[in-house]
Amino acid sequence: MAEEPKNKSVNKYVHLTSLGFQMMAVIFVFVWIGKWADGHFETEKSYFTALGSLIGLGASLYLVLKQLKQVK
Repeated sequence: MAEEPKNKSVNKYVHLTSLGFQMMAVIFVFVWIGKWADGHFETEKSYFTALGSLIGLGASLYLVLKQLKQVK
């Protein structure tokens, strides 16, 4: 009955708590790029911002799922 060391299980939880901050950072970067593109191309509506937020959401979910597969 070999038990997992306590520090290793704590490290998994710490790693999982940082995923929220990572998602927030990735989405923020893509929204910021979209806002910049809207200002640069002078669009009437925020098309690039909306596109950036969707791409950021997809990219952050991909990264989170990829990291969750590694944590066991």
